[in-house]
Amino acid sequence: MWLNLVEPHYNFNKFNFVMKKILVSGIFLIFTSLLNSQNNFEWDYQIYNSFFSEYEVGLKLPDSLLFFSSYQKNSRNHFEIFSEDGVLIKEKIYEVNGVEIHFLKGFWIGEKGQILLLGSAPPNIFAVLVLDKYLNIVFEKQIILTGQAKHPYQVDGIIYEPTNQVLLVAPSWDGILDDKEHSSIWFLKLQLDTYELQSELIKLKETGGWGACYAVVENIDTSGFTCFGRFIHYLDKNFNYIRNTFEPQSNITGGNQVKAIPWKENTYLVGTTAQLGGVLVQVMDKNLKIGLNFVADHPNRFAFPFNVFDLNDKGVLYTGAYDTPFLNQSNGFFIIQVDTVLRKNWEIYFGSNDQYRYAVSGILATKDGGALIYGRRYDDLGERVFNAYMVKFNADGNISWTNNIDASQLITIKIYPNPSNGPLILDMRGITGRAELRIFDTNGNNVYVHHDISEGRTTMDLSGLSNGTYMYKIYHGNKVIGKGRWVKVL
Repeated sequence: MWLNLVEPHYNFNKFNFVMKKILVSGIFLIFTSLLNSQNNFEWDYQIYNSFFSEYEVGLKLPDSLLFFSSYQKNSRNHFEIFSEDGVLIKEKIYEVNGVEIHFLKGFWIGEKGQILLLGSAPPNIFAVLVLDKYLNIVFEKQIILTGQAKHPYQVDGIIYEPTNQVLLVAPSWDGILDDKEHSSIWFLKLQLDTYELQSELIKLKETGGWGACYAVVENIDTSGFTCFGRFIHYLDKNFNYIRNTFEPQSNITGGNQVKAIPWKENTYLVGTTAQLGGVLVQVMDKNLKIGLNFVADHPNRFAFPFNVFDLNDKGVLYTGAYDTPFLNQSNGFFIIQVDTVLRKNWEIYFGSNDQYRYAVSGILATKDGGALIYGRRYDDLGERVFNAYMVKFNADGNISWTNNIDASQLITIKIYPNPSNGPLILDMRGITGRAELRIFDTNGNNVYVHHDISEGRTTMDLSGLSNGTYMYKIYHGNKVIGKGRWVKVL
C-alpha cells in the first residue's frame, strides 16, 4: 500500500463552495444506507426506521436474465435473478455476522459462468463475493484496507484481460462528512484467479468529495488508464497512480454521478449530472475535448449514481434523473431514450400517486429494446419506510411490470414534441379525476393554463407563445405530480 498526498490544482470560489454542498447532499442519498455501524469513524447521518431495503447493483446475465442485489435492514443482502418479463427465477439471502456489507459493483465473468460482487463495510473493509449462476457461493472474503480512509462509498472498474485482473477505483473520505474531511481514492487490483487484492490509497487536499473520480477506463491509444471526475486522474499501464488535473471544461459534476466507457470511433462516452441538474451525456476524444453531447436540463435533479446510463445491443441509450428529497419537488423520476447519434427519441416523467419518493440507483437497457430502473422508494414522514423497487418499461416508455410496488401508484407523463413550434401533446396515465397544466416563462410568470385534463391524450396549441424555454407543472388537486422544461421554437 502506498500513501500519496496530492497538491491541489485549483482554489475553489464561492460557486464551488455551493456546488460542494450539492455534492454532499447528493452523496447523503447513498450514505443513508449505512445504518447503525460498529465503526471506528463517526457518520453524520443515521436513519432509524422500521424497514429498509435498496437495490444497489443491477447486472445483465446471459439468456436475457437480470441479477439484482439489494441491501436490507440488519446487514442482510438479498440476491435475485429475474427474467426480462419479471419472473423471479432464484433468490438468496446473504449476511456476514457482525459485518455490514454493501455490494456496490458487479461483473459477469463469462468464462467462469460466475457473478463477481464487490462491496465495502465499516470501518475499512473491502468485500469480495463470487456466486455461480444458481447463486451458490463459490468464494467469499473480507479484506481490511490499511490506511487512514473509510471504506469506499462507490466502486467502479473494468476487467483487464491482459493481466487477468479487475481494476477498480473506489472513492472515500478520511474523516466525517464535513468541511474538514479530505477526499481519498482507493485504486485496487483484484487478481481473478486468487482474488488477491493490491491497494493504493491516494489522499487529496480537496475536501467534500472534490477531487475524487468515479469511472475508470483504459486509455484510447496510449498505455495506462484514466479515471473521470471533476478532477481527471491518470494511472500508468500497471495501474499505478501518476497525477491528476482539474478539468472544469469537461463539464463533469463534482458529485458521484459519473459513468465513462469507451465508445465508437476512438472516443469516450461520459455521463454525469448537468451543472444545474438533469443529465449530461457527452463524447470526448483522447484529449478529453468534447464533441457531440446530449443534455436533459432538469434543475436540482440528480443523474443515477450507480449507473448513469446504459446502452442496448443496437446502441440506443437510456438515462434519466430523479427528484431530490430536500427541495420542494414532485416525487418521481425522468427516463430518457436517446438514439445512436445522441438525439432524444422521447422523455417520460414517472410521478407518484402515493406519499413516497423514488430515488434511482441505476438503469439497465434490456435485450427486448426496453430498460429497467432500480433503487428505493421512501417516505420522509411517519415510519420512514424504505423499500427496494424496480420498474421495467418497453421501448415506447410504457410500464411492462414492477417489483415491490403497484404500477398503479405511478403516473406516466409524456409531453411531446419537445422542442415544438406550437403543437403540444400531453399523454398522461395513472390519474383519477382531473388535472391541470400550467406553463411558466423564465421569470416565473404563468403564461398558459389548461384545466380539466383527464387521463389519456390532450392536444394543445401554444403557437402564440414567444420562442424560448418554459417550465411546466402538472397539478392533481393541490399536489404537483409532474414538472419539467419545454422549448418553443420557430
